[in-house]
Amino acid sequence: MKKIYCILALLCCAFLSCCGIENGESRKDTDRTDTGVSQEAVTEYRDIRSESKEVFSMEGIMGSMVGLQFFQGERAMIWAVRKDGLADIYLYREDGRRELLLEGMPEDYSFARWFIDEEGGFYRCNNIGESLVKMDAEGKELYRVPLEAIGTNRIEELCQLADGRILLTYSEKDSSDPYVLSEMDPDTGEISRVGTVRLDDSSAHVAAGEEGMLYLDASGVSEINLENGREERKLSFVGTSYRLLEDVQWDSIESFRMLEDGSVELLRYKRDQESWEKTFVSEVLQAKTEATQRDVLTMRCWNITGMGDFGGTKSWLKNQMERFNQQNSRYMVVLDECPEGGGEGGLRQADQH
Repeated sequence: MKKIYCILALLCCAFLSCCGIENGESRKDTDRTDTGVSQEAVTEYRDIRSESKEVFSMEGIMGSMVGLQFFQGERAMIWAVRKDGLADIYLYREDGRRELLLEGMPEDYSFARWFIDEEGGFYRCNNIGESLVKMDAEGKELYRVPLEAIGTNRIEELCQLADGRILLTYSEKDSSDPYVLSEMDPDTGEISRVGTVRLDDSSAHVAAGEEGMLYLDASGVSEINLENGREERKLSFVGTSYRLLEDVQWDSIESFRMLEDGSVELLRYKRDQESWEKTFVSEVLQAKTEATQRDVLTMRCWNITGMGDFGGTKSWLKNQMERFNQQNSRYMVVLDECPEGGGEGGLRQADQH
């Protein structure tokens, strides 16, 4: 028992600055039996259910993943195979279908990041050659955008909105804004900065929403109206046991989407640290209401929703919290984020700076 309480004490202070543990603010109901004896109180609290499954099994297949996205409503992977100094580019469907997109292309095509729009146009982001290229279905180059022209040396993400607009994010050199959201004309390649939204979190992700842009960061998922910058929270991770941890080398989120039931699906890969083999995973996140007869303790901390996990600190904290909750019959610990700077996430309307 002493060991359990030592774990709880460590949870309060290890590597993190905590601003207190308090009884959970969840609702408690106490019922009485016909004999007049009070039943044990039941506490309800909000949490996130996470379910993962492998979606592409590429074991033994020569080549490498150069794109992982949702295409025409399905999970899809873009796969490059190098042979004799050339590269073939394939599209894999989850049901095992494989389609040859481009054959006999230059070998450096296999080192680029790829994206396919809903009309079948190919976008190749060659950070080695410092350019963003659009090609047609035959591999013909339609236009080329030098990254230097938009003040960056790396495109982080591309996505296509429901209305057909193409968005891209990147880090702008010599700028006070660490993360830039821009719109690209799919016909001409002309790029213009989205002035209504300022992104502060360089580890965040963007995707198509029902009417605007979905924004995923460690605090949850929001939909952003790009015309006026207004934000609507769709799914919040704050105050739940879920941690959106990501490491660009070992565990990377490549794409995400909102499902009809309000849950969020992430496409990510996980790399084995010994073999370096990648496993491709679909992770579905759904809000849920849990009930427990234990006392819920809310541990409020700073810097627990950042997605970086340098040294494994946050993974360790999550594991210890889960271990404590599994072994203790009286108390249950949930984490909450102390607001820092008055914001919940890494997004602000542009006119606020």
